[in-house]
Parts: sequence; structure tokens; C-alpha cells
Amino acid sequence: MRNKNPPLIPKILLPKILEDFYSISNGADLFKDKIYGQWGLKLYSLNELAYASKTYQQDRAEDTLEGDLIIGEFYGDSDLLLVRCDPNSDDYGFILVVLPLDQRKDWYLAANNFEEFISKFYNSQGDKFWEP
Repeated sequence: MRNKNPPLIPKILLPKILEDFYSISNGADLFKDKIYGQWGLKLYSLNELAYASKTYQQDRAEDTLEGDLIIGEFYGDSDLLLVRCDPNSDDYGFILVVLPLDQRKDWYLAANNFEEFISKFYNSQGDKFWEP
């Protein structure tokens, strides 16, 4: 799957663990509140990655860096899940939580990689473990 990019997202090199996830899954709903839909995380399908990332790049141009890829959204709020996909940067593979009203410097670093994020998210049973 390496180097197979969703449409409209040129030259994105997924971190290996995220590539592995997308080789066996095409997105996921994690800890979704089935009654009210106000809790949980939607990890986008490959097709949704392109649209979400393009929308993010247009809406948040001042905060966007080369290699930003939006991979999900949290139910019940406007927070987005972003993975850094610039292999030339020191933060390649880092997982950030994009806050809708805050500048990039105020976003949460949720994990150093996708595997760490999923592990912590599972251990917290879907709670936003990165918030103080």
C-alpha cells in the first residue's frame, strides 16, 4: 500500500503503522455513543481522508504544514485527528488533536505514533486522555 495515496492528497507517505491499519481496515468507529452520537472517534476511510484533508487545508491554511493528514474526527465536537506525514520532519508520525478555534501551537500532541495513540485511547476507553 505504500505510496498509494487517496485522491487529492499528493505525495503523502503514511507512517508504517498507519499504512498497516489501512491495509486491513477502511476506517473505524471507536467508542461511539450509540444512543446520542456525542462520544467517540471516527477514523476516516481512505476516500474520506482526501476530502477531510483538503477541507482542513482550505479552512486552516495558516496552521497547515506540509505532510498534515486529517485521519479522523471526534463525535460531539469539532476536534480533528491529524497525523504528520512529512518524513523529512522531526515529528513524522506524531498524532495531533486539531482544536477548532485554537492556533496550531495550542493543539494537543496526543501521541508519538498511531499505535501509541490507539493504545492510550483504548486504555482510556475513549476518554480524551490528552486533555489536562
